[in-house]
Amino acid sequence: MSAATTSLGMVWRDDSPDGNQGRYKRALAQFDLSLSYRLHRRASLFIQGRNIFNQPVLWYDTPPGLTEGTNSVVTRMQEYGANWVFGVKGTF
Repeated sequence: MSAATTSLGMVWRDDSPDGNQGRYKRALAQFDLSLSYRLHRRASLFIQGRNIFNQPVLWYDTPPGLTEGTNSVVTRMQEYGANWVFGVKGTF
């Protein structure tokens, strides 16, 4: 008896301040994926993916004297790519 399961999750964060006046992180949506296939009742194969579309985290700075978010520029970018895990799960 084999069975497959799939799930897709999303993490969303709105624009958020980053401690200093005028500095903030841009809104972000990242997607996670999980697939598993049961070989029999005691073993299954699985694949898990985090940030599967490789969305970077961006920090913006607003020039002094302007309203936050006006004429802002990217000052930092964190891009670590998609993370994948493949494996076999056993129950004993």
